[in-house]
Formats: sequence, structure tokens, C-alpha cells
Amino acid sequence: ISDYSVSDVLIETNYLSINTQYLFEIQNKYVELMFKYMVYRYGYYEAALRFAALMKNFLYQSVLSANATEISKHDDMLKTLVDKTEQLFIS
Repeated sequence: ISDYSVSDVLIETNYLSINTQYLFEIQNKYVELMFKYMVYRYGYYEAALRFAALMKNFLYQSVLSANATEISKHDDMLKTLVDKTEQLFIS
């Protein structure tokens, strides 16, 4: 019999939700501070251009990371296929 109950799941879900909200608030504060610094350093127009380029690079990096995961899964599947094929020919 498991000690893990529905209330444990609800508490864990609530905890993750609170942590996600807290992380989102911290990210917003950091981005706001960074943009204010960039405005101070470069002026509004240049800061907006640089900030947009920075966000584009972050998003592109996220896409590449997701693709890398898919490529890794594909490589694992191919390795498994090759291993099973080799075992079939050896047997």
C-alpha cells in the first residue's frame, strides 16, 4: 500500500505552481533591470534593438536545444536498431 495520496499530489502541484510563479516574477524583475540598464547605457532606441536581438538569440537557443534533444533520441533509436539487427545476424 502506497503512502502517496491525492493530497500529496495536490500539495506537490501547488508547490510547483508557486515556484513557477516566483520564478516568473524574478525573471520579470531581472529583464526590467537589464532593459533599464541598456536604456541608460545605449539610449532607448539602441537598447530596444539590442534587447530584441538578445531575446531572438535566447529563443533561437531554446529551439536548438529542443532539436538537440530530438536528434539525441533519434541517435538512440538508431543505435538500438543497429544493436538488435547485429544480434539477429549473430544468433
